[in-house]
Amino acid sequence: MQNNTKEKIKTFYSNLTKTQSYNYFIKDKTFPHLNLEMIEKKVSLSSYTSLEKFYFDIHRLWNLYFIHCVKTNDNVLLNKIMEMAELSEELHNKSNRTNIKDLNTQNKNNNKNNNINTNSNNNNINNNNKNNNVNIENNTNEKKQFKLRDRTKKFTNEDKTELTYKVQSLNMEQMGNIINILTDIKPNPKTKTFDFDIYTLSENNLKKLEDYVDECLNLKPKKINKKI
Repeated sequence: MQNNTKEKIKTFYSNLTKTQSYNYFIKDKTFPHLNLEMIEKKVSLSSYTSLEKFYFDIHRLWNLYFIHCVKTNDNVLLNKIMEMAELSEELHNKSNRTNIKDLNTQNKNNNKNNNINTNSNNNNINNNNKNNNVNIENNTNEKKQFKLRDRTKKFTNEDKTELTYKVQSLNMEQMGNIINILTDIKPNPKTKTFDFDIYTLSENNLKKLEDYVDECLNLKPKKINKKI
């Protein structure tokens, strides 16, 4: 992993440790398969190979707590989660803006180096850089849009990640209703909480969850052109 990526992850996580809620979550083991202590160990060992994998674990953890709070009506815990989730979102957005700024700076530096060329070449380079900047902005906007899966195929890990992001975008009432969608998943007998891992759901449950989430988000299924 590049040093730049390591530093960004450590800086991100360092900001989370400065919150009032950090001491609670670092000790809490409500979800044995994913908790803040596990994430902290992976950060300290530089186990994350990319920023996106780190962001995914962080957002997935807060999502699990959100669902837990809806079922237990724990408003005190909800306030702690909101603090951590909002800060995580803010840091994530800040990191994305920094990446775009770095790309734009790189384009400007390329322009300076290319000024040695003739005027006609410079004009072509400037036009290309304008197009590059437009592409960067368009790519940023595309990331905010959810992809529509080809429903004739089975779920891939990428599809499951996309579905997780969709679930995270639901409001609290919609999240709470997931328990009525995944009826064959029972609450944890020890913690009496309803939690699930999208990566371990059956294909049937994934489809039911996808249908519900897409309906909540007003997303239309991808149309498949059938050959006659």
